[in-house]
Amino acid sequence: MKRYGRGQALVEFALVIPLFLALVFGIIDLGRGVWAADTAAHAASEAARFAIVHGGSANQTCPWGPPGPLSPTVTASSSCPHPSPSIQSIIDKATNAAIGSGAVPTVTACYGAGCSGSVSTGTNAKGTPMTVRVTIHVALITGALLGVSNFDVSSTATMVVNN
Repeated sequence: MKRYGRGQALVEFALVIPLFLALVFGIIDLGRGVWAADTAAHAASEAARFAIVHGGSANQTCPWGPPGPLSPTVTASSSCPHPSPSIQSIIDKATNAAIGSGAVPTVTACYGAGCSGSVSTGTNAKGTPMTVRVTIHVALITGALLGVSNFDVSSTATMVVNN
């Protein structure tokens, strides 16, 4: 009886290990997807909050976004590299906040109700809604093995300029 069972453990191991590894890497991919979604949400809210605080009030030393009626005219300097009407500082803030995802995010920012992409329909005046959308591409480990494509996670934050 001992002679017939000698290779049994090896055969069982060979049958089970591919399923076990697929499960482990699938769980890792799921975790990476959740992490990317959380990072996108954090980056969008961080950039939107930063944008609304740096709105268009007269006392703002470095306003961002399309100028409002009270926005001071500021020239680019080392302390204010992208003043109004540029939204590049908002995009940089979201990109820096999403660095933990391991991928380069796609960021759009716009001012105004119902705006989309980076096309603003409003100004950075107090009371104007400001929307930031962060999209992160998640490359799957198990995608090549199981034929599952990679996917994108995105998050949008909309806040009202209060400064």
